[in-house]
Amino acid sequence: IYFRTEIVAAVQDGQEVVDMGALAYWPPGQAICLFFGPTPMSQGEDIRPASAVNVIGQIEGDPTILKPVISGAQVSVEKA
Repeated sequence: IYFRTEIVAAVQDGQEVVDMGALAYWPPGQAICLFFGPTPMSQGEDIRPASAVNVIGQIEGDPTILKPVISGAQVSVEKA
């Protein structure tokens, strides 16, 4: 899941493979990304964003509950 933000930042310690449940910022898209499984860019079980991301947090609990979220759904991200 990803959604555009007003945040503008460069890649810092960018990661091309992330862990399940990673919360990241994707600079080229000015987007926050929630990773809950393999992506179209993944190879095998690796979770790969479209390009390097800045990992900024981790989803608490089971990130696979995000699988049924559809495009355009409202998403809320809160600090734990």
